[in-house]
Amino acid sequence: MKRLAMQIERITHNPAVMGGKPCIRGLRVTVGTILGLLATGKSRERILQAYPYLVPEDIDAVLRRLSTLVRVSTNQPEILREGRISSQSIHQALNIA
Repeated sequence: MKRLAMQIERITHNPAVMGGKPCIRGLRVTVGTILGLLATGKSRERILQAYPYLVPEDIDAVLRRLSTLVRVSTNQPEILREGRISSQSIHQALNIA
């Protein structure tokens, strides 16, 4: 349980930081930024070089957050049946629009 609590703290929400978007450890790096870099093919190593104050566990936390969103979405059959899962719905759910 302690490990889970530590993981959750990696993703923070603070209205005073980046407009309240989910950030990594209160830094001015949003979950959306890291997801965008991963989606465009940037490697974890390249991301960590570009953001030297991040650690591999930060990227893991971002991916876990996305995984949780997908699990929640797929547990709602009407979303899949109607084809409502889209990049826009993912962005809205992650608050990265």
